[in-house]
Amino acid sequence: GINAEYMGCEVVMFSGCMDQQTSADVGNVNAVFQLPADVGPGGAGGALTNALLKVLAQGGEPTFIQVLEQVRSMLEQLKFTQIPQLSSSVNIDVQSEKFYFVPS
Repeated sequence: GINAEYMGCEVVMFSGCMDQQTSADVGNVNAVFQLPADVGPGGAGGALTNALLKVLAQGGEPTFIQVLEQVRSMLEQLKFTQIPQLSSSVNIDVQSEKFYFVPS
């Protein structure tokens, strides 16, 4: 495996779907996801990105698995067939580690 200490970084990534699937784009994210006004400009965007924004806009301190499960549930309720995935360059306890976001 890859040694994250040797790499000098830790990467945790949500992907829009499984490898054999395609991630959906949405023409009008405001109509589909009903995001709060302060979340972004609206318009077109990715289904995963906007589901993630809506989950995170709810606040709280969810764990990685809670975020993943909420995003998957939201996309399923909205009739998207893609199933988002979570990957990490290091072992993490997805059940207890709180989700965090580091802007680039």
